Amino acid sequence: MKSLKFLGTFLAISAILFFLYLAVSKASVFNQISFDLENGHTLLMVIVLYVAAMGFGGSVWGQLLRGVKESLPAKVALSIVFLSQVAKYVPGNVAHHVGRVVLAKRYGLGMTNTLFTMFMETVWVIVIAGLLALVA
Repeated sequence: MKSLKFLGTFLAISAILFFLYLAVSKASVFNQISFDLENGHTLLMVIVLYVAAMGFGGSVWGQLLRGVKESLPAKVALSIVFLSQVAKYVPGNVAHHVGRVVLAKRYGLGMTNTLFTMFMETVWVIVIAGLLALVA
């Protein structure tokens, strides 16, 4: 467990340093950004919608867990989803899934049910995205 914690810390620090390096070396890109009141409102609305979508996703996952007979308070399901989303920004787009499994295990959820519900979420996203693509 300590080696995983070290690896996570190392990856986080590496990602931050890489971001800072890019921010400093490509600083001219930031001159092209105009930030005014209208952009501020748009940014605020996007943040609100993103948080709402994550909250909805956490609620859906909680319902999926209830469907496989796992009991977890809605508040805990939401906190697991929100915490695991932080790992989305680790390269590879897998860490948030691993984080959710680790957090779910910490709260006593079964590994099979956790993985199954996460799989079902992915299937639903693919189906809905496919249907929207057909409509578009």
